[in-house]
Amino acid sequence: MSNPRWTFALRGEGSETLEIDIYDVIGESWWREGVSAKSVRARLKEAKNASTIKLRVNSRGGDVIDGFAIYNLLNEHPARVEADVDALAASMASVILMAADEIRIASNGFVMIHNPWGLALGESDEMRATADLLDKMRDQIAAAYMARTGIGRDEVLAMMDAETWMTPNEAKEKGFVDKVKPAKKGASKAKALAGLDLSDLVHVPAGLLAAVAQARSEISVPGRIRAQTSGEDQGADEERTMAEDPTTPARLALLTRIEAILGATGEEAIGILKAWQGSHTELPTVKEQNAALEKSMQASTLEALIAKGKADNKLTPHLEKEVRDQFAAGDITLKGAEKWIENLSPIAALGGDKRQPAPPPQGGETPKWNGKTYAELTFQERADLKAENPELYEAMRKTFKPGAR
Repeated sequence: MSNPRWTFALRGEGSETLEIDIYDVIGESWWREGVSAKSVRARLKEAKNASTIKLRVNSRGGDVIDGFAIYNLLNEHPARVEADVDALAASMASVILMAADEIRIASNGFVMIHNPWGLALGESDEMRATADLLDKMRDQIAAAYMARTGIGRDEVLAMMDAETWMTPNEAKEKGFVDKVKPAKKGASKAKALAGLDLSDLVHVPAGLLAAVAQARSEISVPGRIRAQTSGEDQGADEERTMAEDPTTPARLALLTRIEAILGATGEEAIGILKAWQGSHTELPTVKEQNAALEKSMQASTLEALIAKGKADNKLTPHLEKEVRDQFAAGDITLKGAEKWIENLSPIAALGGDKRQPAPPPQGGETPKWNGKTYAELTFQERADLKAENPELYEAMRKTFKPGAR
């Protein structure tokens, strides 16, 4: 993973003004990134005497529960909360925004509201329970918007259903912000825009995507996946023209989506892609190695079966050759060979008690089954014969001479 980032900052502890920066997803991740309610609460407790909290927001949202906890902490704190949207307040970040007494937004910022979403795993009852929970969360989120803006429930729910992206003037008109801050001459919000993570956001306005691309090209933000070029001048030209390219929004949306799937950005993401590419290239070799290993393991197993058959005095050299040949030809599996050897009767031990072979059938003819002699029968046919007619099986087996066909 990349080096851990400070996902939020609290300054001015112990003074009358406390500044809180929310510049990441809401909720702590496995890698302890993100803005957690627990950490915000701990720092707010250290600044009990603060009379003003300055909240700076640039976040795509995140966990609903942590978001509401932060919203409630700010809403219940006795200090006056002044919020500034530096680039984006989306999803749960826009809910946290509603706890402020005064909300200002940069002239190129956005506020986005939508329905909560989540993942469910299990039976149909669990799926329905998740859907019911999401509906309850939607109602709570809508209530926070309604309390701050004065908009009616039906209108708020309709805006959430549509995933509404509001420009500064639209947000002000709807009551989601109080003031639109004019851009200072020569000032740029490039850093705030360039740091935005827009992955998994479906209806991002093309204007915002282009603005993010422009900001990243202005400050040359490292760590984003981009086309490799030969020469520094060519790369610089690409960055300068990126914002003017009409395909920039679609390209940026694709790149952010790729990063979301990989769960990484920058050199780490590129490394993952290269590893996948290498794995794909090596796949035929790996398959061949696996096939060779499986063949070797099967050969070892067959040798063990034959060794056991010999130890049990069941296999003659001819039968051993036959089982090897049929296995090599694919006419019998390991399990079939094991069963066939297991069903064989022990032969007379050399130098031991000689068993008299059964007399041949009348007329001196070699016994046959389905028109075949014992030597002509396959392993499966011999097994079927033994089950069907044990006496004929013994007679045919005892008259069988190794090497005869």
